[in-house]
Amino acid sequence: MRYTLTEDQSLMVDQVNEFAKGHLGPLVDGWKQQEETAHEGLQAIAEQGLLGCCIPEADGGAGLDPFTLCHSIRAIARVDASLATLVALTNGLVAEYLIHFDKSPQRSARLEALITGESSVAWLAPTYSTKPPFPNVTAEPIESGWKLNGEVQFVSQGATAHNLLAFATTPDGHLQAFWMKATAPGVERQIVRGKLGLRHTELAHIRLHGLELPTSAMLHPDSFADDPLKRVWCTGRTALAAVCLGNAEASLREATQYAQQRKQFGKPIAAFQAIQWKVANAGMAIETAKLFVDRAVSYWDGEDLTELERWSHMAFSRASQAAVHTGAEAIQIHGGYGFTQEYPVEKLYRDAQTLRARWHNEGEAQTVAAEPGWHLSL
Repeated sequence: MRYTLTEDQSLMVDQVNEFAKGHLGPLVDGWKQQEETAHEGLQAIAEQGLLGCCIPEADGGAGLDPFTLCHSIRAIARVDASLATLVALTNGLVAEYLIHFDKSPQRSARLEALITGESSVAWLAPTYSTKPPFPNVTAEPIESGWKLNGEVQFVSQGATAHNLLAFATTPDGHLQAFWMKATAPGVERQIVRGKLGLRHTELAHIRLHGLELPTSAMLHPDSFADDPLKRVWCTGRTALAAVCLGNAEASLREATQYAQQRKQFGKPIAAFQAIQWKVANAGMAIETAKLFVDRAVSYWDGEDLTELERWSHMAFSRASQAAVHTGAEAIQIHGGYGFTQEYPVEKLYRDAQTLRARWHNEGEAQTVAAEPGWHLSL
């Protein structure tokens, strides 16, 4: 099954693609290999309305449908996977959670600040775990509200975020969500440097030590008997699959262009069958991953959580595999130049490996139930 964008959707995606190439491209090129902050890029993305663009129009957002959102993320990922990852996490995790689960009076203000980029939010929860309770952070009731203790490692945008959305286990074993300032007393941030890839995602280890919060910091007045993150993990995972797709497409683009320009024995290396096989196999991997991602996106706004969970796992697994495979083939096609910073394929490959390593849950994505009675081994 293949899903085709409507005329309006295609127009929006084309605009994002032009913005990514024309504005973000030169900006990212200026960063080179340094671990520069992504603030300037995110600010430009916010001005285009792409942070929180999945937020409904009734809440002040653009109300983009999941297909347009994921295609837009792919367009940004073709330029830089770090920026695309932050857009994917902001829309697929933070915005989705606020839309569906924030019952506090501050909900509207939080969504508005997210849309405009005035408030960047770091997501503090174990990556893609769907099995509460979460041992990382605990919340104990005190006279003035709650006291939080714990640590979450490798938090994207954790180094510069204005606010934190943290999930903690209460004494009754239930999960509760808390909203707090990143500069609040009791919040310690340790910046992670020397990353393999995704060097502009502003990673940090965040420790909450005796952090006291009022009851108003709770996003939901009641504790959850079941894991409220299950659906949000799926939408976030699907958005990250779109990042992987964009990264893979960029690697294939670079490999194809180089093969057409590089000459050996008097003709472009693209004329040699061995190179053609590499390009063809990479192209097939990408096209296969597109089908999985499209299928997962089709369940984004639906009520069938079981199908969304199943296809989001398969989509990310296939897309991340395609990104790593295509990146490796692109380096091989570039030969020795592929291992240098002279060409962009080494960065694309590092980003692909980091995407797969950071968010690939081996326990849940290796074997995914496809239909009753049989499984897909991924």
